[in-house]
Formats: sequence, structure tokens, C-alpha cells
Amino acid sequence: MEHQECINFLSGRLQRIIYILESNSYNSLADIMNNLEILMGTFADVINSPSNSNDLDQEMPHAILQCLHFLCGAVDQLDRLNTDQIVTQTRHPIVGTSTGQRGRPKFCIPVETLEYLLDNDFSVPQIAHLLSLSKRTIFRRMSEYDLSVRNLYSDITDEEIDTQVIKVLHQYPNIGYRSICSHLRASGLRVPVSKVRDSSRRVDLDGVVFRKLTSSPIQRRIYSVPGPNYLWHVDGYHKLISWRFVIHGGIDGYSRLPVYLKVNNNNRSQTVLDCFKHAVHEYGVPKRVRSDKGGENIGIAEYMLRAQGCGRGSHITGRSVHNQRIERFWRDLWCGCVNVFYNLFCYMETNNILVPTDELHLQVLHYVFLPRIQRSLDQFCEAFKRRPLRTEHNKSPLQLFIAGQIIHSTIDLQENELQDYGRSQEGVSMSGHTFDPVEVPSTEFPTEQLMMVNPLAESESHGIDIFIRCRDILIANNV
Repeated sequence: MEHQECINFLSGRLQRIIYILESNSYNSLADIMNNLEILMGTFADVINSPSNSNDLDQEMPHAILQCLHFLCGAVDQLDRLNTDQIVTQTRHPIVGTSTGQRGRPKFCIPVETLEYLLDNDFSVPQIAHLLSLSKRTIFRRMSEYDLSVRNLYSDITDEEIDTQVIKVLHQYPNIGYRSICSHLRASGLRVPVSKVRDSSRRVDLDGVVFRKLTSSPIQRRIYSVPGPNYLWHVDGYHKLISWRFVIHGGIDGYSRLPVYLKVNNNNRSQTVLDCFKHAVHEYGVPKRVRSDKGGENIGIAEYMLRAQGCGRGSHITGRSVHNQRIERFWRDLWCGCVNVFYNLFCYMETNNILVPTDELHLQVLHYVFLPRIQRSLDQFCEAFKRRPLRTEHNKSPLQLFIAGQIIHSTIDLQENELQDYGRSQEGVSMSGHTFDPVEVPSTEFPTEQLMMVNPLAESESHGIDIFIRCRDILIANNV
């Protein structure tokens, strides 16, 4: 290989490692990051040096050896440290310690591990299965640490439960008692499911009957991936696109854990990539990502090819009907969150409060409702993580993700398996599918005139009064 070709090859490898390090932001690799940046500067100096070719030949061996040394070190560190931060509390080793008496050594379970698992609603049999210990051992350790499942429940009366349930139903009127329970759990209240069910019947009997009459069974199909972070499904949700709101989301295929859920005022590739990178910081880099062929996913595709390599299906594309995990999630999002804003905006248009063709109205709409929608999405996401799944023995997505990180397997896919990876065995045909990117005009709002108005203030009309106030301020200032 010629010297210049060698420089180009190693430079490309270094850029890839730096890209991975920046996207994961591991603090323990800060020194390696600095050394790599210094090496890149050295490379540039060597390449751009005005010296003759003989001088370049003398400097080449030393530069190449340095680059190879730090490349191997960085890759080795990444292989050891590329784990998910969400389950670091469960990584404590379970070791046997001698008590000086006869019998087997005592299993030492850190109190942090038990507290973390109990706080995420794992039962004692589930904890015993995850740690490969007996239930009796778990009960003994809980007794030693003065831990009890019963003490985890909130001390709250039925009247207080009714108040909290009414508050949740005011924001999400179409959800059932299981979703209400997960919303209460996300807000820090742990209430038995039976009490939440009884409360919903007391305060929303008509809604309970209506959901019972209108619910329809869903045809289940087989879906299988080995474990968490093996496959993420990403997509965009356009139910509010008439008002220039686009929701971008990603979900872990194994656990159904939403890894990101953001509302934006555009559909650009960089915006989607920023959402994806934020999820990577929190949960780690997935092995593969499945999406449709929309232009907004180009940034994610490039990211995955650089981070995980080419020729292994790092980014799988296909029709939206093959992206079942995220498409099913959109249905839950509509019923549990988005339909409120959709009906609200339609109401505002019908009553001439909002004119969708007026740029000033759209500016005010985005100033008021962009943070309100995002707050609602965050609350829905936290509740969805803790909602029990009937088809997974009532485990929540968060429990599945944590358990899968502790007990997970590794597989290697063949090339002919990539397109069917993360798909149900029975698909639904769809005609007229297009892969053209959806263009959304960007909407900017004048923040200086509206600095005194808090868009997240309490409102009995879901924000309509705040919208009217902001609109009148801009009209009065001839904006």
C-alpha cells in the first residue's frame, strides 16, 4: 500500500472512532478522545508539511505506529464499555462470602441491586430468577436490609386516589385503569391496581362502559428479536402535520421501551438524528435500526453505518407495514395522548380561534403548544414504560429491558435474514406506498414579545386561553 493510501485509510478509521466516541460521550474515554484528536492534528501536519517526500517517508513509520496503537486501545475500550447506563445498578457481582460456619458460603447481594429492582416493580420470584437465586434467599436479604414490598406502596386514601385519577383523566380522557396506574407510578405514586380500577369506576363509569363496548381484539403475530438494543424501530408520526407538528419516535423492539419521543416543527434529517443521538446517550448504541425509506432517516442511516459498520444490516429499510413495533406504538400514542391535541386544534379552527393559513396564528400556536405537547409526550412515555403488557406476563417495557440486559444472548444474522429481521411472519399488504420525504415548512415564533407569557402555565382550557393572550399581544404590537 502506498504511503498516501495508508494515511487516507488510517485517517478514515480514526474519524470513525472519534464519531463513535462523540456520540456516546463516555467520560472514562476522555483521555483517549484527546489523544485521538492530537493524532488527527499530527496527521494533518504530516500530510500538509511542505517538506520533500524523503522527509515524509521518515515520519511515516512513527505516525502509523501511533495511530495503530491508539486505534486498538480505543476499540478495546469501546468493546468493554459499550453497555447501557440504565442497568448499571444491577451489575453488582453476586458472590459467596464465608461466614465462618458450616455450610455453603452466604450470597452477598448489594442493597442497591435489590432497591433498584424493587423500585422498578420486579416481584421477588422475578428477582430470584434474574439473579439465579432462590426466593428464600431474596426474602432473607430483604429482611436483613429492612426492605418490604408492602412498604413501597403509597399511604393514600380512596378520596386522594379519586383526585389523582380525575387529574390524569383530565389530560388523557381515553385511557383505561392500567394506563392510569402507570401514570400514577410515573408521578411517584405506587397504588394497587385493584384500588385504581375501583376508583376509575367511581369517577368515570361512563368511560369504562364506553371502552368496554368499543374495544376490539387485536390479531397477534409472531415477533422475535434476541434482546434489548438488538433492534430499534424509528419512524415519524404525522397526525398533527396540518399544524406543522411532527412527532419523531423510536422504540426498542425486544422490550417495547420508547427510547425517544420528541415533537418538532420540522422533518429535517438533522432534527431526527439529534433525537436519535440523545437516545443513544441514554440507552447505548443499538446493533441495528429499522425504518422506512423516508429522506428524514438518512442521518440515522449514516450514523449506524459509521458506528456499527457496513455489510451487516446496521440500518434496515422497508415498508412502514414491516415496522410493526413503532406502528403499534403510534396507536397507543393516539389513544393515550395525541387525540387530545388533534381534537383541541380542530375545535379552535371550528370556533375561529385559530386560522391555520395565518402565519401569525401558527407562530403563536407553536410557541404555546410545542412545549405543552412535549410535556404530554414525556408524561405518556414515562407511563408507557411502566405499563404492564398482557402478552409478556404483565411485565412492563422497563422490566423487560432491564431483565433482557441481565439475561441476554448474542446471535449473528445471515445476509438473507436481514430484511425479515424484526418483522412479523405475517405482514399486511399496502398499496400506494411512497418513500419521498415529507416536507414541513419551518415555523419561527417571536420570543421577545412573548417572554412574559409562560406557555406551560396551568390552564382549564388546555392552553386555549394562553393562545388567545399571546395572539392578542402580537396583534397589539403589529407583529
